[in-house]
Amino acid sequence: DHAIIGHMWQTLAQYRDDPTILILASGDGRKNEFNTSFYEVIHEVLKTNKYPRWNVELYSFDWPMPNSQNINSPTKSKMKQLVEQSDRGKFVNLMDSYDKLVYFET
Repeated sequence: DHAIIGHMWQTLAQYRDDPTILILASGDGRKNEFNTSFYEVIHEVLKTNKYPRWNVELYSFDWPMPNSQNINSPTKSKMKQLVEQSDRGKFVNLMDSYDKLVYFET
């Protein structure tokens, strides 16, 4: 993750004024071993006025946790909310392409 996050920061610096769509296929928002995260980058783009021509699309699997199972969605609510609450953000739930989730326990 840290190499991708570093590249994202570099892209932000180099193309600040260019119209850009930042597409992220993730959703956990966790910090890596270098204490950086995709959340920080998305927050910078959507919550500051530094990148008014940038948009963010977050693609991830998201579902409510079933009452009988301990199958948590990989999408953290803070990531999803950050994107959905912005006029320049779009959340695409990959679960919309599936009828049901199949879970195998070994």
